[in-house]
Order: sequence, then C-alpha cells, then structure tokens
Amino acid sequence: TWAVLGGSGAPVVGSFETNDDFARDARRFAQTDHLGIALTQTLDQHTAPTDDDLRVESERWAEAIERAVDLADGKTVLVTEFAPRHDDADVAGLLVERFVDVADGAGQISVAFLDPAISGPEAPHGLFDTSRVPRPAVDAYLGNESE
Repeated sequence: TWAVLGGSGAPVVGSFETNDDFARDARRFAQTDHLGIALTQTLDQHTAPTDDDLRVESERWAEAIERAVDLADGKTVLVTEFAPRHDDADVAGLLVERFVDVADGAGQISVAFLDPAISGPEAPHGLFDTSRVPRPAVDAYLGNESE
C-alpha cells in the first residue's frame, strides 16, 4: 500500500505502535514520508495513578518519542494516536496534560491525534461528551489554564 500511495504524490504516514520494537520496521520507514507513532498507555484505567506512576508513564512516552525521532532520520514525526484511557475524566485530563508536556518537551511533534475525540459508552475518556460539551482533557490538550 505504501509503495502505491507513495507513487501518487500524496504524503504517506507510516504509523507504528510504540509498545512493539518498532526499530525492526526500519525498512518500512524508508517507504513513508512521515513517521507516525501510536503511544500506548500502561496505567490501569480503573484506579487513580500515583505521582510516581505518572512520572514513569511520562518517561516511557518521552523515550518512545525520542526513539522515533532518531529512527525517522529527519522525517516529520507525528503522534497518530494517544488515548488517555481512564474511567475518571479528571484523570484522563491529567494524562493528556502529561502527554502534552512530553510532546512539547520533545520539540519534534507538530501533530498529535487524541482518541477518541467524543466520549461514548465504550470510551468515557474523550475530549467531548456525547452532547459535545468539553471535558477536562480539552483544556489540557489546548494548553488552557484550568479554572
């Protein structure tokens, strides 16, 4: 697919999960115009994380981004998926805040997609609720000060 899309002139983004050793996919990186990474979360979505849990998770994301930037060899790196999965909307907002800090600190990420944008029964951690009312994660994602 990448070779076909690459021949059309449209930019091609290869998206790779960071929980895998995506360095083994280096030959596929050569067929893409941009490198996308799907950052995974290892925290339990049903319990409140400690400050130490958040620190460790943030460090893991930072290492994954750094590794992707190194492997991208000058190509643009995008976060093609980050899902702040947690039952508590405030904790999901805190996870987004930590993610934004990591992405900003990396200085190499210009595009990031959060999943899902709209909350639903299977995904209560979206940026907006089903009535499209902003949830706590929106302020963190946009860098707004909490009121």
